Amino acid sequence: MDGGAPSDSDLESEIKAILQDIGDLTANRMLAHLSRAVTSRLRGHAAFRERLTSEWGRMFLSLRCLEAFSYQCGAELNAISWHQEPNRQATRDVLIRLHAHSCRVFSEILTLLEAGYADGAHARWRSLHEVAVIALFLQKHGDQAATLYREHEAVDAWHGAKEYEKVAAKIKHEPLGPETMGQLKSRYDAAIARHGPSFKTTYGWAAVLLKVSRPGLRELETAVGVEHLRSFYMWASQQVHAPAKAFTSCLGTLPGQPKFMLAGASNVGLLDPAQSAAISLSQVLAALLLELETVDAPVCSQLAGRLVDLVKYEGLSAHDSIEGRHHEEWFIVKGAAGGSQRN
Repeated sequence: MDGGAPSDSDLESEIKAILQDIGDLTANRMLAHLSRAVTSRLRGHAAFRERLTSEWGRMFLSLRCLEAFSYQCGAELNAISWHQEPNRQATRDVLIRLHAHSCRVFSEILTLLEAGYADGAHARWRSLHEVAVIALFLQKHGDQAATLYREHEAVDAWHGAKEYEKVAAKIKHEPLGPETMGQLKSRYDAAIARHGPSFKTTYGWAAVLLKVSRPGLRELETAVGVEHLRSFYMWASQQVHAPAKAFTSCLGTLPGQPKFMLAGASNVGLLDPAQSAAISLSQVLAALLLELETVDAPVCSQLAGRLVDLVKYEGLSAHDSIEGRHHEEWFIVKGAAGGSQRN
């Protein structure tokens, strides 16, 4: 008589089915829990944003005014540039494009600041500083620099294409193919033939003007008189890359606070990235105004400067208020923990 005992394969299939049911049930429960957690976090974020705006709102408004003013100036100057003399047209064209780019990056920085991400805003300012340095340099050296800068796109394109081709198969993307690579290589070779081997480097387009074989951003900063911002640039770079210093250098925490890892937004540390961004945006605008030499350029430059000063003033007021309050609260906590008394 056959006892009908299940085979090993039947048992295995049944166990897999049970485990699948358990997995589905667990996953559904986890998703329901996460949904509630996300809803709670969103409410918390909204409340945090309200508190953040109450503390930093006046600085945010100053930044938004600078943003709107710079955007308006850029639009008007772009329209004017089409009716000016053809001399230095290459410079005007590049500066207008760089200014548009700077407005976009500035808006990204402001969005991060309004969300309480000081270190993210500071890291993004690093890019805006690079744009400002290049804009000032191009305005200073004119069409030769602007033309070299635009032609360097062939170098950037070739280097990027080479790196992509190396990994295209691995990441399951379509390769560019021999024909496209050949065209990019031809453009690259032609650029190097025209401008020499120094043109291969990241800032090689500035080599002939700076009279150095491998120029970098540091040399451009010195050339336009903003080398005093180098330490701030290096500071911001800590949050772009992953050095160990980034663990102990966080704008979102205050000195004297307990050692902890900030994993989200914070209401402190917004002053430095805000004023740095305002300065860099005003530098790009200044380069464009200086290049186009419109009748109202001096007034526009003065107004931009006043808005930058307002950002600093309102930001410093909020920073001092928050830092003073946190210091007082931390002093009380430390006193209570150590059994000491306030004087």
